[in-house]
Amino acid sequence: MIGISKQMPWLSIIIPNWNGMEILPDCFDSIFSQSSGGYEVILVDNNSSDGSIDLTRKDYPSVKVLESKVNIGYTGACNAAGKIAKGKYLLFLNSDAKLDHDYVKELDDFIKKNSCAKIIASREFSYDGSIFISQNDGVDFLGYGCTYKPGKVHTAPGCAFVIEKRLFSDLGGFDHKMFMYHEEIDICWRAYLMNEEPYNADRCIFFHSTGGSMPAGSIKRRYLGERNNIRSILKNYSYPVLLFILPIYLLVNFGEVVYLLLTGQLKTIKEAYGRAWVDNIKDFRDIRCRHNEIQQKREINDIQYLNSTCFVIGKLQGFFKLGSEVSFDDIQPK
Repeated sequence: MIGISKQMPWLSIIIPNWNGMEILPDCFDSIFSQSSGGYEVILVDNNSSDGSIDLTRKDYPSVKVLESKVNIGYTGACNAAGKIAKGKYLLFLNSDAKLDHDYVKELDDFIKKNSCAKIIASREFSYDGSIFISQNDGVDFLGYGCTYKPGKVHTAPGCAFVIEKRLFSDLGGFDHKMFMYHEEIDICWRAYLMNEEPYNADRCIFFHSTGGSMPAGSIKRRYLGERNNIRSILKNYSYPVLLFILPIYLLVNFGEVVYLLLTGQLKTIKEAYGRAWVDNIKDFRDIRCRHNEIQQKREINDIQYLNSTCFVIGKLQGFFKLGSEVSFDDIQPK
């Protein structure tokens, strides 16, 4: 276990977990077989019932374990661990992901060469390493995922998200109300407004088995993505720009609802889109408070931020580009 030492770690690897006992060993083994050290490992367990904690304490005793009596989601787990982490940098790693053997070494080298890098995008491959997935996710002006121009950077992958601890603290961590999904887009958006943006670290590689926490086609996943995307827009845009953006967003949602009606997906309309808007309306007071905080901290205006986004509608782009090969859920907010 080369990474564990008595010296103060420069990197804290934080793994939020919920019933991930079957995949945790691969994740841990990839961490403790790193070619370079200087890190600590923290597991935050969201009230698992499958023996995840017992497995960790028995087979990986050097891992710090935080136990939550309730499921506080990805965002709550990451925020809790971020407060006790000792590293200057934080790596939030999904339990269904594993690191390349030289990941920590390459990350250390990259940071030494790029001292201004405070959010770092790693290269994501399929779990077996055969398929390159992405290095950063493009985002359109509505907050949806989209295809980006080569070399363009916007959002670091949330399944292996690297951020300087000080910046994470200044941003108030992930939005705990988001629970899971879209949180990486939201925090990068808020970082952009404070004049910070992600850097690409080409030699930092990880492998990810997608959909470990929730099936890709589930209504709940679509609901969380849509709800959190709406919340981001309402928090992060200034009111003048919001007056322009919101009608476009509503028009896109209307088009989706029409599509769902025509395809007989009434349950999805009610439990995903309807619930997403109702929840944000109910939570408007909190959204307004968060909006005021974000606008007071911002260092750039919305026009400058929009220059980092794509002026396309990501949902339509994905739908027409891939046609029948893509599921409707694949082009929902991430």
